[in-house]
Amino acid sequence: GYWWIAIAAILNVVVGLYYYLSVIKVAYVNPPVSEGRITVPKAIKATLYACVVAIILLGLFQNPLYESARVAAAALF
Repeated sequence: GYWWIAIAAILNVVVGLYYYLSVIKVAYVNPPVSEGRITVPKAIKATLYACVVAIILLGLFQNPLYESARVAAAALF
């Protein structure tokens, strides 16, 4: 009795396939718009470097963050 859910799922699959296949087409089939270098503003570079440093530090020193989260979760329950 839930045939309408199946129809909605099929329609969503069709829309998703159209979207993602068009992205693949643009990435691999269409010719590039320009061959020049991409310039990145200094603010974005600084943000990217800060994120990389944060990821490395959180990977190396994860115990303090884990302990803080554990204590906060224990306070909830």
